[in-house]
Amino acid sequence: MTNLHGFMGSTKLSASVGKWLRGHWKPLLAHSLILSGFLFYCVFLSSPLFDRFEAIDGEARSQDVSLPTESGSMTYCIDVLLVDTHIAEIRGWAFIDGQSSENSQTSVVLKSDQRCYVFDAMTLLRMDVSAAYSSLNLNLDWSGLVCNVPMRGVKNGEYLLGIYVKNGDVEAFRCTDRVLVKSESAVQWNILEQ
Repeated sequence: MTNLHGFMGSTKLSASVGKWLRGHWKPLLAHSLILSGFLFYCVFLSSPLFDRFEAIDGEARSQDVSLPTESGSMTYCIDVLLVDTHIAEIRGWAFIDGQSSENSQTSVVLKSDQRCYVFDAMTLLRMDVSAAYSSLNLNLDWSGLVCNVPMRGVKNGEYLLGIYVKNGDVEAFRCTDRVLVKSESAVQWNILEQ
């Protein structure tokens, strides 16, 4: 008799749950879709949003640039290379040979066999470069650059440091003798061994 009573109780329960589901299927469906959309967003789409919160003031943005082949038609100097686990700072100057630096756009390149990252650099006023190369009769005042590369977007590996300069239709790309080495625990600059 007790088994029959338990069976009857579960039948009543399933009947009442079924009745409740029939009466509330629209709100239940709406809430399920909202929850599914939120989970989809969190898993697949939230990274760009949170990258903005992690951004460091003055950090460079990654660029989608097709680099020309490396050439020697550029003069450059790297003055400062600093690095910590969050950011790599590159300071110096660069210009395309035979071109004034006005309206030039300079980028810093981190290049390995597997990956290539191109980051925009801020232009700095460097009147000392114009003075040092005064015999060229070019305005090189705007050849200075500073680039703060965010390390969170760079995969572990060894990257050759390069400079890319574009001035109108003229562009130049050149690798330096500096290598950025990033691992799980450290980031450091090395000199390329010949």
